[in-house]
Amino acid sequence: MNNVRFTMAGALAYGFLSFSQPVVAQDRGVSIPDVFTPNPADAFVATEVTTALRTAASMAPDWRPSTADLPLAELMRACGGSLEVDPDVACMSRMVVTRDPSMAGGFVLFAFMDRVGEDNGFRLILVLYDMRSSSISRQIEATVERIMAPAARNRLAAGWIRDLMAPPAAVVVDPPPGREPDPPPAREVEPDPEPEPVTVPVPEPRRVTDTTATDTIGWILVGTAAASAITAAITGGLLLSLNEDVRYNDYRGTWDATRFPDICDAAAMDSSADGRYALDVCEQGQTLEIVTHVMWAASGVLAVAGMVFIIWHPGAPTHEVAPTARLTPILGPTQAGLDLTVEF
Repeated sequence: MNNVRFTMAGALAYGFLSFSQPVVAQDRGVSIPDVFTPNPADAFVATEVTTALRTAASMAPDWRPSTADLPLAELMRACGGSLEVDPDVACMSRMVVTRDPSMAGGFVLFAFMDRVGEDNGFRLILVLYDMRSSSISRQIEATVERIMAPAARNRLAAGWIRDLMAPPAAVVVDPPPGREPDPPPAREVEPDPEPEPVTVPVPEPRRVTDTTATDTIGWILVGTAAASAITAAITGGLLLSLNEDVRYNDYRGTWDATRFPDICDAAAMDSSADGRYALDVCEQGQTLEIVTHVMWAASGVLAVAGMVFIIWHPGAPTHEVAPTARLTPILGPTQAGLDLTVEF
């Protein structure tokens, strides 16, 4: 088996214009490794070109694209090649078959991409290797733009796949001297029928509510409600801790309920140190009780108000949005048409 090599600089010299092996449509598998580029900054464009090639190959008649994910850079390193050192496509094709045995009688499509000067263009070399004949079936060179719509890139990829699948050009043989070639028969070309007009109904503009401000207010109120609930829980815990005060409980044990119905009233009339201490505990308890009730009430009110703003958006401004329509041409090896997208 002869090893077939090529370089980016010598792509035309190695048979860019023609190859001896035509691509015959006969339901054969094709493997498309990831497009290789030496510049890591161009990896995003290489990924887009890889996706477009695989999509176009999946639509080609009698081709069965492989589902195996094969990085071309890994195959080149394994076979000792780069864009400066000739990549051994025969070696890389054998490695593809090793990883995906279903490609033993199919094709392997290699794609090498490199920058052209300092502008945004790229040069793309596509090499179709035939595993059945162990030779390159066809090789083409194309130009790729850095920024391109997905639909336009898919159309370019479909054209590349058609060129790779096309048989080689026929050779025209001059007639013997003294004999004029027979003129080709006249062919009457019928004019294309006039296309019928297509009416696309456009929906009426719709009103859209801008909920940015109301959502912000609602979440602020909900956050404030949560803070109030935390405050109420803290003050409630402090209030409960006062009831566990040892000195206060000892004073409460000496309280005469027949004279004073409330222990705080008894402490207010007692000028002793224990009485003043019990009075101080009573005042703290009254303050914490008021704060706890107020915080719980505020938390509930703020939470309800916040949810009203988030769910119903009272007072939110509205404006009209006109519908938009986008018409995208679709061109592939087996189909052509127009894709109409209406957003409303």
